Amino acid sequence: LVARLPTPRRRSVQSRSRRARARRLLSRRSAARMAGLADLPPAEDVDNWTCPILQTVMKDPVVAQDGHTYERAAIEEWIHTCEDAEVTSPMTGAPLKSKILFANHALRRSIAANVERFPALGELQTTDDEIAELVNRFRSGGVPRS
Repeated sequence: LVARLPTPRRRSVQSRSRRARARRLLSRRSAARMAGLADLPPAEDVDNWTCPILQTVMKDPVVAQDGHTYERAAIEEWIHTCEDAEVTSPMTGAPLKSKILFANHALRRSIAANVERFPALGELQTTDDEIAELVNRFRSGGVPRS
């Protein structure tokens, strides 16, 4: 028999995070259907358009130095709350060597096109209230939901 090596803890945390996102997405899809809204695009697509910090479909996606895409307001607030401390990636926990963010124009166009095609997708997009809640939570010492 061949012994299996234990999987790294990081992978299991990410798997749990993905499962949690999938459960939230399914509950949102169910709520959208019950509200009489049109069907949503496939869950895999919506997951690709979801900010890992806010867990909402992004309006203004940007790419950070870690290569992951975030809602601009969410990652800017994440960076701001680090102040003088070393800024780390919300996804990996690794240090971010740069605070420069790049607009992800292709993803923004893709999301906008699909919001037109699937109006219910707009119900899942980041709202100003969600951003304000994030800012308040971060500034009061809270941590982001994952």
